[in-house]
Amino acid sequence: AQEKARIQQEEEEARRAERNRIQEMEFKLKEKERILQEEQQAHEKARILREEEDQARQQTERNRIQEMEFKLKEKERILREKEEAHERARVLREEEEARLQIERRIQETELR
Repeated sequence: AQEKARIQQEEEEARRAERNRIQEMEFKLKEKERILQEEQQAHEKARILREEEDQARQQTERNRIQEMEFKLKEKERILREKEEAHERARVLREEEEARLQIERRIQETELR
């Protein structure tokens, strides 16, 4: 009876040790899964941040290009206005020269 009780106790201790070993393995597995999930979340956050940074850089570049285009159009407008002003001034000078020539001819005709 004592031998049987000892064997039962040893078997119970072996089962308890096996349960403890299984629980320890399950705990380690869950811990590894948790760490893996945290790493995946960190990678996803990093990917999202990179995408946001890329989008911000692209938007900054688009804004810079738009500003350059605006300045270029403004310079072209100013240049065109200057050219138009020069053309008007040239036409006015030619008209003034023609008027003066006509006045000289009239004066020459009156002198004769």
